[in-house]
Amino acid sequence: NTLPPLQASDLFIRVSRRAPTASDRSAVTQAVELCGHLPLAITLLAGRLAHHRAWNIKEFTDEFATAQDRLAELEAGDRALAASFDLSYHHLTPDLQRLYRRLGLHPGPDTDPYATAALDDIPLATARRRLNELYTAHLIDEPTPRRYRLHDLLRTYAHSLAQQDPSSDRDQAVTRLLDHYHRTAHTADRYLSTVPRHDNATAPPSTTAPVLATRDQALAWMRAELTNLLAAAHHAATDHLPHTAALARTMAAFLDQEGHWAEAIALHQAAARTAHTISSPDVEAHAVLDLGWVRRRTGNSPEAGELAQRAYDLYHTLNDHLGQANALRALGLVRQMTGDYQDARQLAQRAHDLYHTLDNRLGQANAVLDLCRVQRRTGDYLEAGKLAQRAYDLYHTFGYRLGQANALLDLGWVRRLTGDYLEAGELAQRAYDLYHTLGNRQNEAWALLELGQVNRDTRDYATAADLLERSRARFHELGDRKGEAEALTAAGDLQAATIGPELALATYQQALTLARQIHSPLDQAHALEGIASCHSALHHHREAVQSLREAIVLYQRLGVAETARATDHLKQLEAVLHESPHRGGGKEPQR
Repeated sequence: NTLPPLQASDLFIRVSRRAPTASDRSAVTQAVELCGHLPLAITLLAGRLAHHRAWNIKEFTDEFATAQDRLAELEAGDRALAASFDLSYHHLTPDLQRLYRRLGLHPGPDTDPYATAALDDIPLATARRRLNELYTAHLIDEPTPRRYRLHDLLRTYAHSLAQQDPSSDRDQAVTRLLDHYHRTAHTADRYLSTVPRHDNATAPPSTTAPVLATRDQALAWMRAELTNLLAAAHHAATDHLPHTAALARTMAAFLDQEGHWAEAIALHQAAARTAHTISSPDVEAHAVLDLGWVRRRTGNSPEAGELAQRAYDLYHTLNDHLGQANALRALGLVRQMTGDYQDARQLAQRAHDLYHTLDNRLGQANAVLDLCRVQRRTGDYLEAGKLAQRAYDLYHTFGYRLGQANALLDLGWVRRLTGDYLEAGELAQRAYDLYHTLGNRQNEAWALLELGQVNRDTRDYATAADLLERSRARFHELGDRKGEAEALTAAGDLQAATIGPELALATYQQALTLARQIHSPLDQAHALEGIASCHSALHHHREAVQSLREAIVLYQRLGVAETARATDHLKQLEAVLHESPHRGGGKEPQR
């Protein structure tokens, strides 16, 4: 039996014959947790400490925590703990013993009845009953309802027992588990994916699987199983199994939407390596494309562009038209990020035409929205508004709510830029509500940013400040550096209009640093223009002119609408500087 935490700590203190200080208490708590609150394990560990009076409790616990084999550490010449485990194990029926051994093969931290049924090749009802029996025997824990885990010591013990089984039995059990995770993740991905998928991307059958019939159910399952899915994929990668790439593909949309970009990068890299090793160019193309998408999200536009082009070349060799369309669109998004709008427009149009040929409505709608954003960036607001409405209508025809929210947000953006603040606010709020309903935290941040800018432009500064800070904090939390740069620039605009240029200047500098790190010239130009306005307000005329000239160079290269406004402002600043380098003022930044 396990002990409650306080009783476990008291046992450790009593056996170790120590009087722990206040700072030692956390080390004691950690020590008994590492022992799984098992009385015998606690007694053995504390007994070792009792024999070494000079040892420090914290250092002793840290050493135990980093031990490669804690079970061996506890035995230390005393087989009592292993004997205790053996006694519990041998009281099990043969079926329960087999299940327990196979649980030791699970690469993740916990399991549920569905995964257990697949692992042991038994019916779901049987898996539920046997898990409960193992729990009753104190060989597994149930930290949350219907989720079970083995403590590290017992996991090590179960894994050592499993090594006595034939390797073919072990391999088949793990393969069934990987198939289960892939099949269920594939089902979940149908509700989460934002890009067209290949119809032949089927998953192998599994013994049992939970019912995932809605987006909410799909999200809940992915969130609950995230650590297991990542562990399963990386376990498969060590043996060069195709499950690595299959799991990476089905997890790509979820990882992207939830902001798990570090995990996504590691997973897609492993998938690409595995696919290349087993000579599977189609799978490699998918992994490379997904990796490029994440690189763009995290602001690495040079590598994102290289990966999108590499994916396109692989798809072209395979004569995979849907893959080519997806890669063209991804490459176009990178070009948008780096300000090459002419190339971005051509790539989006090529992708759209391919999607149209394939009669892929999701792809067509996505490409139309990409074209909308290019037109908005280059100042053609009338055409941008028409394209946003067209994208919304396309998404609406097949009930794709995330796409509808994206189109609403873009249409609201256009309305704000043309001065229709009432409709802009209504559209941004509708988009935010949809994102919130869908659980899409990243896009919620973009909607908050747009709402903040609408409130700033209508002079509701208190509300704007709150919205912009919420947006910036969310972007920072998710690791979306481009979003964070935009939110910082928007906050700088607000501060310049309300608090004054000193604080705004520091905020703009933060935005500029971030924009340079992610190679986003438009974000750099926006920050530089804000910096120029602050310097002007502070009578730093030379610095203002220098910053604004840098911004204009970027604006001209990008061919964006901001060029004319910034050029007019520069003329004013140069006139002031020419008249007297010691006089002049400035004006608030205009967005």
